[in-house]
Amino acid sequence: MIKEHLHIDWNLFHFLRPEWLWLFIPMAIIALMTFIKSSSAQQWQKKIAPHLRPFIINKGSRFAQLGPIILFIIITSLMVISAAGPTWKKVEVPGSKSEAILLIALDLSQSMLVEDISPNRLERAKFMVKDLLEAKPGARVGLMVYAGTAHTVVIPSMDYDMVAYQMENLQPSIMPLPGTKLKNALSLADTLLNQTEAPSTLLLISDDINSVQSSDLKKFAQTNHHKIELLSLATLQGGKIPKPSGGYYKKDGEFVISKLEQNILFELQKEKNIHVNTMSFDKENMKAIAEKVRENLEFRSKDEENEEE
Repeated sequence: MIKEHLHIDWNLFHFLRPEWLWLFIPMAIIALMTFIKSSSAQQWQKKIAPHLRPFIINKGSRFAQLGPIILFIIITSLMVISAAGPTWKKVEVPGSKSEAILLIALDLSQSMLVEDISPNRLERAKFMVKDLLEAKPGARVGLMVYAGTAHTVVIPSMDYDMVAYQMENLQPSIMPLPGTKLKNALSLADTLLNQTEAPSTLLLISDDINSVQSSDLKKFAQTNHHKIELLSLATLQGGKIPKPSGGYYKKDGEFVISKLEQNILFELQKEKNIHVNTMSFDKENMKAIAEKVRENLEFRSKDEENEEE
């Protein structure tokens, strides 16, 4: 054990903070100026008669003057080298790996209150996210919401309890603008996911995806290396969209029905980085997503892998 710690691999020797080595320059200047000053102070000795110098000059005087300079150089050098962080071991430090992110993007448009799924789409989404967190995906989890605008609720972290707590109080009424602007949500998701180089996962929870939103989602999938898990919470029969003030939305005298666009989901499923999840009332879907996330929690760039080889 002791031999292992004392062994130095000079091929790996380096400084963690090499910029501190610049302090050797002012240290050398101070030492040189002190030495010159000390040498100048010795000039008066030449004015003393040679046969009297042994009786007037102390033999230890020269060492007494140079000793502090030498001590200063030794102590300062040790301090500078220590501050520079000499090391001869290759260890994993924060930043050498990128941790994957699981970002939950929750649709908070008014149609998420449709009751074609018991108790309604939004509450069912909350149950499913709770199941996902209980399945322990292992990655940092972030939460964002969107309607007419998109907003971050919880930045990616390992605090699953915080994500679950914030989910409980989410309602369409908190959103500043109504609507379902998926493009805004994808723009925010791109910013959050690109905090890491690791291929991460976007869990998109919505209800009815229309053709425009489908096009935006395809473009996002084709220009990113992240995986998209789409969870569509709607039925083929659909349901009426409730108004915030009561009643239901109508168009041309007919109730506006929000329902599952199955053909659009089939097209999205063909995309390489998009996986469409069917709604289920058990925990299997969420367990499967958690398992996928756990498979690639850490990512190491090719350059770093080549260095180790």
